[in-house]
Amino acid sequence: MKYSGIPYLALDGNGREVERSARVIGELPAPAERMVACREAAVGIAKLIGRPAPERIAYGVPAYLAFGMTRAEAKGHEHAEILLKSAADMPLIYCQ
Repeated sequence: MKYSGIPYLALDGNGREVERSARVIGELPAPAERMVACREAAVGIAKLIGRPAPERIAYGVPAYLAFGMTRAEAKGHEHAEILLKSAADMPLIYCQ
């Protein structure tokens, strides 16, 4: 995965900074990287849910909106957990 190993400063259980790899789109360091990841996540999630891929998932809104779904439809979907996340909180594993 091309996002593996991108450094992110997080806090450990004691509130101290630790460096680890970015895990979600919002932890990517540059806005341009986040925009590319939002496009790639749209493709990855489309494959997962069996719908056509939108151009991208908007950064600050739930993913289901990009797929033309209502909140109720998303909540009833077998992949509701991912559809209800915003792109900022989207795990990088969905970025193809």
